[in-house]
Amino acid sequence: MGAICTGIQVVTGLTGAIKQKNASDKAAEKAQAAANFNAEMIERDLGLLAQQRGITNAPFAIYQVRDHRASESELQSTARAGF
Repeated sequence: MGAICTGIQVVTGLTGAIKQKNASDKAAEKAQAAANFNAEMIERDLGLLAQQRGITNAPFAIYQVRDHRASESELQSTARAGF
């Protein structure tokens, strides 16, 4: 009788272990899916930041070109006025 009870306990223990492994596999799958989603969002955000940097820096670049041209014309005016 004791052997039968021990056999039942072994089978029950194995069944529980298999269920736990399946549950942990599903949890790992869900965690991996969440990590992949987060990585995609970070990559998207980095792309948007790069675009924003380009948009933000464009007026500065234009200003530098205009400022350089203005400086040249001021120097030319000064040189002409000196003669």
